[in-house]
Amino acid sequence: MTSPEPEEKKRWPLALGLGVAAVAASVWLTLAPPEVPDSGLDFVPSAEESVRIDQLRAQINAKNTAFRDADVRDPDNAKLFTYMAATSDNPLVVHAALAAIGSAYSSRSETKAAPDDDLQRVLVRHMSSPDPKSAELAFAAARIPLMTEAPPPELIAALASLINSDLELVRRYRALETLNLLRPSLRNETARAAFSKSLERSEPAVVSLALFALSESKEPLSEARDTELLELGQRVKPLLSHENPGVRGRALQLLTEIPSLMERSELESRAITALSDPHPYVRGQALDTLAASTNPNLVRSFLPLTRDMAEARYDIEAGTNLKGEPLLLPHDIPGRRRVAEAALFALRSVRAKAVQNGTLPEEPELVLALGAEMPSEAALKTAADAAAAWAEKVFPGEGAPVHHTQKSPAEPSPVLTP
Repeated sequence: MTSPEPEEKKRWPLALGLGVAAVAASVWLTLAPPEVPDSGLDFVPSAEESVRIDQLRAQINAKNTAFRDADVRDPDNAKLFTYMAATSDNPLVVHAALAAIGSAYSSRSETKAAPDDDLQRVLVRHMSSPDPKSAELAFAAARIPLMTEAPPPELIAALASLINSDLELVRRYRALETLNLLRPSLRNETARAAFSKSLERSEPAVVSLALFALSESKEPLSEARDTELLELGQRVKPLLSHENPGVRGRALQLLTEIPSLMERSELESRAITALSDPHPYVRGQALDTLAASTNPNLVRSFLPLTRDMAEARYDIEAGTNLKGEPLLLPHDIPGRRRVAEAALFALRSVRAKAVQNGTLPEEPELVLALGAEMPSEAALKTAADAAAAWAEKVFPGEGAPVHHTQKSPAEPSPVLTP
């Protein structure tokens, strides 16, 4: 008869089994994801990713409001930032995650995460956030999916919806600014319609920005339906008489960029009228519009403006942006700082075309020393004298053009009828 096993021996396997079970349970609890909130995203973090999310969140506090650069550069964290932006109820974490998204994703780089549907959903959600900082960060990050080879139509539609909404000016303006990041060739009808409808808004900043966005869209508009162009033309023409000089000038610019919106003769007539506009920016833009003309009679209309030393620029002030900074929309004419420069360039351009088509003689030549750099006021006056001397030879017996020096930038320049 065998003797009974010692009590200690009987307990050993049981204790070992319980210990293994306890360790396994501990490991499982560490790796198992917590209750996953309904994020509205396709991405669901794994157990390990949930732990990583907690570690990333732990970096953010009132003193440290951004994730470490190394973590932001890690492409494996990109979806985690998107997930945190979608699920966190801590504004600091949301702000940090949205800021990280701007660096973690890329529209082209193979070393960063590519934008996906989840990113688009999160950005659209925060664009409408009552928190201005979250909204601004979302708009800023939207450049990534918008600048891909195939920008998501859903994102374009969401921005168009914001632009056409009754939200406050600053939100609609920022959405319009963001949609204008689209490559010109990829601006679909939804985007163009949002720009066009904005021309009916009451705020000059929105109208002017929409005009600029449309002038940048001339490639797709060249292939647009006739009904779209007709509607756009009907919206633009009244803006030539808008009370705001920025809008008046930008309307001229758009009609110059897209000739199909208005008959050339009508555009030239409106631009000639605008040569005596009270604001120098509009006068400068009118000259830039007329620079494409072949009508030799215009050159004498330009001569008084060759002495117009007012700066051809204008700023629309529209309160503050989502960052709380002044919202300023500048208007200028590239390469033409003063009205006089625009007049001299226009004169030289029209004269060259008229010589080419035989409506002006080749001699005498018109020599204007206008270099690549912005000429000084003295250099402009010298060029204006040269232009006046040339006109005396080309138009003998018609009298010398009136030399005009403005008393103030707001004083209109007299214009000779062509």
